Amino acid sequence: MNWQKNRFKVGSTFKMGRESKEEEFKILGIKETGSGVKAVILGNEKTKEVEIIFEGSSPGLFEIAKNPKAWACDWGNNYINLDSPKRKGIKSSFGALSAVNPLLSLSSNVALTGFEGITEKCSKGSEDGTPKSYEEALRIAGEVQNEYKNGKGGYSRGLTRVSGHSKGGGEAIYAASHLNLEAIATDPAHLSIIREDIFITIRFLR
Repeated sequence: MNWQKNRFKVGSTFKMGRESKEEEFKILGIKETGSGVKAVILGNEKTKEVEIIFEGSSPGLFEIAKNPKAWACDWGNNYINLDSPKRKGIKSSFGALSAVNPLLSLSSNVALTGFEGITEKCSKGSEDGTPKSYEEALRIAGEVQNEYKNGKGGYSRGLTRVSGHSKGGGEAIYAASHLNLEAIATDPAHLSIIREDIFITIRFLR
């Protein structure tokens, strides 16, 4: 999937916002991993902050025919997170009761039948219940944070925020919880594991 080639170009700029609140952003980098993480690194030309935006599951749940391998990776990561033993029977602080997990897990398991080899390789993280994509999102964010900590390219404030939608929202929150960053998540995937020893600022957009 050449998503970055079709939609983004490193070094290009674009503007967002309305009237006096309009801001200009520069695409500083693009990252894609074997587990399905897709991330765009942005520099805010006004505030001199760096931000990472993580893409959600692609193709969508009912769009397997578009790219079966990418679908299996993304939804395999979603399934591992959803089916984590650390989530079962626990009321999630991010929304719905995890009592619905058995039904959702069954649906995901049936859909992923036949893709076990792919999902095992690109979805299983080093810690039980943590999707590989979450670990790789954390790794990317850590690398970017370190790269810009001294104001590289004039971005004096460094990495301040990670954002994402759906699976990307879950990845953003996971990374933020480990690196003490702000996370903006739109309908994020639920998390089974985040650090409990710090407070993180999360904005949920629906």
